[in-house]
Amino acid sequence: METVPQQHPVLGKRPIGVERPGKVNLSNWAATDSNRLNAIEGLRGYLALWVLVCHVLWASGLQANALSGLPKLLRMGEYAVDLFIIVSGFVIFLSLDSRSVSYKQFIVRRFFRLFPLFIILFAIAIPISRLSLWNVVHATQYLGSSQVQFLTDTMEMWWENIHWNIPLHLLMVHGAIPEFLIADAPGAFLVPAWSVSLEWQFYLIAPFAYALAISSKQSSRLALCGICLLLILGARYAFPTVQYGAALPFHVEYFFLGGASYFLYKRWSAYRLHNVWFSVTGSAAVVLILVTRSLIPVGLWIVFMGAILERSTSLASRVVSPFFTNALNLYLGRISYSIYLTHILIIVVMQHFLLVCAPQLTKGWHFMLLLSSTCVVTIAVSAMSYRFIEAPGIEWGRIVARELAQRRAGRADADRDIASQAALR
Repeated sequence: METVPQQHPVLGKRPIGVERPGKVNLSNWAATDSNRLNAIEGLRGYLALWVLVCHVLWASGLQANALSGLPKLLRMGEYAVDLFIIVSGFVIFLSLDSRSVSYKQFIVRRFFRLFPLFIILFAIAIPISRLSLWNVVHATQYLGSSQVQFLTDTMEMWWENIHWNIPLHLLMVHGAIPEFLIADAPGAFLVPAWSVSLEWQFYLIAPFAYALAISSKQSSRLALCGICLLLILGARYAFPTVQYGAALPFHVEYFFLGGASYFLYKRWSAYRLHNVWFSVTGSAAVVLILVTRSLIPVGLWIVFMGAILERSTSLASRVVSPFFTNALNLYLGRISYSIYLTHILIIVVMQHFLLVCAPQLTKGWHFMLLLSSTCVVTIAVSAMSYRFIEAPGIEWGRIVARELAQRRAGRADADRDIASQAALR
């Protein structure tokens, strides 16, 4: 039986015989499926706090080689960012699979999700960088001489290249600038914002990657894998250095893993084996992490996937799920973007206060007071920024995308009317 071709936002008409993947809505699916996918929101909350703790450790002069166990893992904030990237690949592919939208609608919604909070905080970060420089100069009792020199040189470079850094951040392409062109452009003034540019780069190509992934032609799917492999090899052996690996090729494997995980979840979530998924994925994760520490983000994601694949009645699900789906953690996940971007500015302000009021604190006490004050103030500020900046930005994106859809529908109706009139002549 012949299948009626359907319209795809990127490829146009869907090839005959290819059904569109079943529509999935994250919130509805999670609500009817024991809140499994709500755990992703909770995971984001943990990851945002992980990055916050990492930067407080860094600002307090506590280096990874001087730590062990959990503190050493928390000092490796790059692992949390890698997990954020995997989650992004999963959620964006889920979103593209949930609704049929044009490329323009998709990009508009993603732009308004990222840009409003990012650009406001970037503008605030420019003058605050002077306060940060003062902190570095007056925190020599906590920071090593090499760290002080590195930080002062870096912040001076931000200002030397400000005429480039501002327009690059306005376009959200600062993460794609190689080090030999503009030093530390990805992290200029608002350091965590390098990953905002990375996300934006992914959003620009995500609909095309998704279209290849769901194509009925095996050659298209192989082409997607081949392109990703070439980008990974290019980033390792050919492409110029980009600070933080903020250009897409340097993190494409994590986006790929996230997208592939979505399709695996969609296929295998129907096979809920009691207390099997979590134990199997946990064992696989341990093996990966023992092979190399750089695979810690992948191992943690595999364990998380095992947890959300479990039946809600299984022991593993009942033990693990509440850690992600409790009300507090879900709220932290909702405001995680604000936590991620604001915390670095809060650290600067809180550390300045400590250096002025209590300059003789030991490194341990400085860390503890800086961590507690940063957590409290960051969560409070993030709650307000989500309510007054993020949420309105998300709503603006929906409104603009809806208007684009209405205009598109109006043009399609007009074209049909013209075609009908021409046929009657």
